[in-house]
Amino acid sequence: MDTVSLDRLIIAKLRRAIALNRVPGYHFCGNFLDLRFEDVRKGHALVSLRASPQLTEVGGRIHPSAFAVLADFAMASAIRTADDPATRLATVSINLQWTGAQAFEFLNASGKLLGFHREAKGKLGQSTVQIYSEQGLVATGLGSFMVLPAPNDKKLSPIAWINQPAPEEPDLLPDALLNAEESQILQHALNCLARCEASGSDPSEHFFEHFLSQGFEPSAKGCQGVLPNGPHLGNRVGHVQGGITLGFGMASAQASLGESWRLSTLNAAFISPGQGHQLSSNTSITHQGNYTAAAHTHICSSDGDMVLELLSTHVRSKL
Repeated sequence: MDTVSLDRLIIAKLRRAIALNRVPGYHFCGNFLDLRFEDVRKGHALVSLRASPQLTEVGGRIHPSAFAVLADFAMASAIRTADDPATRLATVSINLQWTGAQAFEFLNASGKLLGFHREAKGKLGQSTVQIYSEQGLVATGLGSFMVLPAPNDKKLSPIAWINQPAPEEPDLLPDALLNAEESQILQHALNCLARCEASGSDPSEHFFEHFLSQGFEPSAKGCQGVLPNGPHLGNRVGHVQGGITLGFGMASAQASLGESWRLSTLNAAFISPGQGHQLSSNTSITHQGNYTAAAHTHICSSDGDMVLELLSTHVRSKL
């Protein structure tokens, strides 16, 4: 597909997500990634993600941040099956282990409810996930999520596309009818495509990385990173979506070690909401041997509050 056609396809995907986001209960990020609820019933949620130019990376693989959003969503969706489907959940922890299988065409995430912590003052749900691609099992995981009230007693709606698929061609909004946040998302996407054109890079390999706008600088023994916040990354209450935050931490750990290393496991603790105009990461390499490495990553809000703490292990690639 030529660059002009790719640009048009990406903007069409973005305009569709903006239109779908007018339906309450979901958020722009989920609509833009086009996460699909294939089978949601009591204790189980199968959520899928298909490769598309708006979310792939160099080499045609599905972007790791898209993977992280899918994993988070599948586990959370399994927990919501035991309660009101409009329930607000805060991600408390996610543990993942990779097999090394890649995803170029699709990812299917099967979330399963384990139950609720019996001694917790609040309602802490626990679930597992198995994620498959066309190459087989990609990763397994365990997550915990706290049931929270809606902010300021605001009534939240359930995701509209759980029991019926989202329309492929919703009524698109002309630019004159976009609100301020929608216009900001559209302009950001156009700027990302312009950066791809200026650098001569393929939008299908670089758009999503530009869309996230996360950047990293090496430090003495690790790296530091920045992720600008915006309506394109927010959840239903305006905080950076948990999977996007996790993907930022994964990218920071990866950037500290370089392309010759691959994530093998991670243990992430979500400490506070991702708020403010940007998130920042600081990764330190705690071990780097011939075959394995370990890194410790902290993510903070623009106010300096700790948002996420991540411990990751890595294996040296045989390629």
